[in-house]
Amino acid sequence: FARSVPAPPPFTLSSSSPRRSRPMMRTDEPSGLSQPLRPQRDRSAYRNFLKMAVLFSINHGTVAAVLNISVQLLGDAGSYQSGALYITYALTALMFSSALNEALGPRWSLVVAAGLYSLYVLSLPLALMLPPEARGARVALALCGGTVGGFAAGFLWAAQGTYFALSARRHALQMDIEPAEANAELASAFASTFLSLELCLKALPIGLLPLSHKMVHVLGHDVSSSNLLIGALYSLLALSAAAGLTRVSDLSDAAKPEDAEAPRDTSAAAAAAAADDAAAAANRTTTVAVPSRFFSRIGAVCELWARRPVVLLLAPTQAAFGVSAALLGYEVTGKLVKQAFGADAVLAGSLCSALVSAVAALLQPVSRAAAKRVGRPAVLLAALLSFAALAALVLATSDGLAAPAFVTVLPFYLLQGAGRAGYEGINKALYADTFGPTDSPAAFSNIVLANGAASAVAYFTFPSLGRHAMAYAAGTCAAVAIVGYIAAEVAIQRTPGGRGHPA
Repeated sequence: FARSVPAPPPFTLSSSSPRRSRPMMRTDEPSGLSQPLRPQRDRSAYRNFLKMAVLFSINHGTVAAVLNISVQLLGDAGSYQSGALYITYALTALMFSSALNEALGPRWSLVVAAGLYSLYVLSLPLALMLPPEARGARVALALCGGTVGGFAAGFLWAAQGTYFALSARRHALQMDIEPAEANAELASAFASTFLSLELCLKALPIGLLPLSHKMVHVLGHDVSSSNLLIGALYSLLALSAAAGLTRVSDLSDAAKPEDAEAPRDTSAAAAAAAADDAAAAANRTTTVAVPSRFFSRIGAVCELWARRPVVLLLAPTQAAFGVSAALLGYEVTGKLVKQAFGADAVLAGSLCSALVSAVAALLQPVSRAAAKRVGRPAVLLAALLSFAALAALVLATSDGLAAPAFVTVLPFYLLQGAGRAGYEGINKALYADTFGPTDSPAAFSNIVLANGAASAVAYFTFPSLGRHAMAYAAGTCAAVAIVGYIAAEVAIQRTPGGRGHPA
């Protein structure tokens, strides 16, 4: 990540030293004593980032909610839809995400990807309206929705990573703080917003339970009014959030955003403004991409493997999260919860899935405080150990959930929530610290690639595996991730200059 502006040398009294200007004084205090004026910090970059985080989280939260219920509502078509989403997700991240982000720029990449993501959400209510005898049409519609959604996800997260890195850079300059501190602050704010809104959106179907037994007649067959309504509400929220992203600042433009406050007349603000202009000018080439440059950047993710091999050491961490989430969704929610709760399994599964987001959101400030006290590596290793503990718990649960099931089911989701807290916050800040704005599109695309590929493999292979085999696979992924992360930290620390340099 980019270095902060160097601090001026310490002032010493000598005949050759230029005199520093004295700080402005105020004399309107009741005591009549002069007091130095404190420069007011410009927080426009932080406020703009929060706006992006809210809109992004609403759009993605609807996708996460639909992914959580698609198999229950669409059956096999929903399973095919999820498989298509993860495959396209990984392939787009590998081949096209960096090129698309460079061609569109960070803001318009977010807008276009969120708009396409909305089409995936919209495919749910449209598929529900098709009659059961039109199974081929329902599967085709679900596959189209999953493919479009996976394509969007493949460069949406890379765009979010680039926007995050540029926002943190600008925030560090405006607030005159270290880049690592800005990364941590923005990562914690984003993770809390992201997980909180996902929690609310996943819990939304619970509010429609009174309508669960009411049916509406659509295209010659009866459809649950609550299912159709929740699909329509998710679609409306997703499309509205995508439209709202057009109102966030375009950080690749050298011109000052219209919605940003003018810098105050202080030396820190002046330095921030000058550095912002320089950073934007350096990044401007990412928004003017001719076709030859567009195609030459396809495969930038693979290029980063050779140029910055530390990204390969961090890949198992992203894979461990995907495999752990698949284990929880398929084996715990899909089998153990269904077996224990029977007719109430859908409600129990929705509440437990929301619990993961709640725990991860609540642990964000705790993770940030712990990272400051004991260091970032300890916090991220604790998250990876949570994934390993989840696999061990599934391995130990061979005969179903013990009574009372509503108590014994909680540790599974608490462990996943604890692991996700580190993944969404500390993990993303680690990438922002390690890879500068130039490499951030390819670096964050590697997160998408590793997570998407591992999730796709897990969702397609778990149905043919036994419980013990699934648990061993998830535990092995977590163990490899721990070793890989330790090796990555050693490589980063041994690199001259630390983070933000080739490793």
